[in-house]
Amino acid sequence: MIIDRYPSLAADDLFRQSNLIGPDWIPDFDNGHIEVTDPATGARIGRIPKIRPVDTERCLDVARDAFHRWSRKPARIRANALRRWHDLILARKDDLALILSLEQGKPTVEALAEIEYAASFVRWFSEEAERVYGRIAPSLDGSSRLVVSKVPVGVVAAITPWNAPCSMVTRKVAPAIAAGCSVVLKPAEATPFSALALAKLALDAGIDPGVFNVITGDPAQIGNAFTQSPRVQKISFTGSTPIGRHLLAESAATMKRVSLETGGNAPFIVMHDADLELAIDCAMVAKFRAGGQSCVAANRFFIHSSIYDAFLTQLVGRVEALTVGHGLSGTDIGPVINESAALRIHELIDDAVRAGAVLMCGGHETGTAFVHPAVVCDVSPSMRIYNEEVFGPVASVCSFTDLASLVAALNSEDTGLIAYLIGKQTSQMTAIADDLDVGMVGLNTGLVSDASMPFGGMKCSGLGREGSKEGIEAFLETKYIKSAG
Repeated sequence: MIIDRYPSLAADDLFRQSNLIGPDWIPDFDNGHIEVTDPATGARIGRIPKIRPVDTERCLDVARDAFHRWSRKPARIRANALRRWHDLILARKDDLALILSLEQGKPTVEALAEIEYAASFVRWFSEEAERVYGRIAPSLDGSSRLVVSKVPVGVVAAITPWNAPCSMVTRKVAPAIAAGCSVVLKPAEATPFSALALAKLALDAGIDPGVFNVITGDPAQIGNAFTQSPRVQKISFTGSTPIGRHLLAESAATMKRVSLETGGNAPFIVMHDADLELAIDCAMVAKFRAGGQSCVAANRFFIHSSIYDAFLTQLVGRVEALTVGHGLSGTDIGPVINESAALRIHELIDDAVRAGAVLMCGGHETGTAFVHPAVVCDVSPSMRIYNEEVFGPVASVCSFTDLASLVAALNSEDTGLIAYLIGKQTSQMTAIADDLDVGMVGLNTGLVSDASMPFGGMKCSGLGREGSKEGIEAFLETKYIKSAG
């Protein structure tokens, strides 16, 4: 296995090929395994066990029992454990970044940045744990005392994606633990080892066994257990819109609370008065960070017609300079998650070209999981590449003249996660940001993610928010007690 080349990972078992249920690491359920490969080479990294339904139920029992203990612990105890977890994550960030890069393909620099971003959620929610407040008020007639408190929701089932296998874990798990909940996490089958390493560090930090459990296996079987089990009170999911819809529908029978962060199709709008150099810098970050495999990646670039040609020329020059290779080789762009994903991206490019778009650079097929960064111009709304989230290093560029019509068209779509605006007129930009039906807007920046701010979208891009004070509220119930006399 590839991992054998890196003895530091095996020295203290940070690299785990087991499930974590309570205090126990379980390498085999007599139900087969899933092979995990390096997307850059196809070489085997390791394997994870496929959990059986009976063991999934056992894990939910363990999480329920742990919840009853953990929820009764003082907030400061939970906060201190989370802070120790944060410190351990940063202490092992090089090894965590290595695991992330091997299983997901990210260049080392970006992998390290994700580890630090992941740790920031743990620190943020370690501090929020002690700031869950209720209130006391007199009744209207003055005869009673009314007490409102916040209590943890219960056992949380979390499902995380492959594109950010560390930060998506901590963004869900840290606030749940801070609130007093226990968690059963199912990471993506392609990138399980980052989640398992984080869980190992959580145990080392003193987070009680059973509070953070990790299981792997068949997504449909595990998802069905999560939605049907009365032990699970909350589901938190990041992934595709169709799966999010399915989980929401299946959770209705047991009236679970559900948070969803699903698909986006982010517009990047460059106004006529924009600083062109700033626009290009922001475009490179918004599109090509993480190789475009991000829900907040800019998908479509709408450039005012007066600067369209100049923007396109500079963008192509910058994109052509990007290097492509294995994430550990010091490259700018790593592979996409697998060859199937690469094939789909090439199909989107081919469809656009057949419909009249122009491929300005990159995009040629390699027969591997590598996609050479591409710019496709003269894209129109009839093309698949306009309407589908690309999830790869391809910039689709369109021109516009009428801003009001563009905003109306964007608001008519069913996605609304994020939009980017580049320009100089602050009042106009703010008004556009207010008008756009999206959950987040980046003004003159290509990077919006921050643990202190609420992350989430509108319409079919999701339900609820993660991060900030809203992030912990998602794992709390409101309880009211009236004391007469």
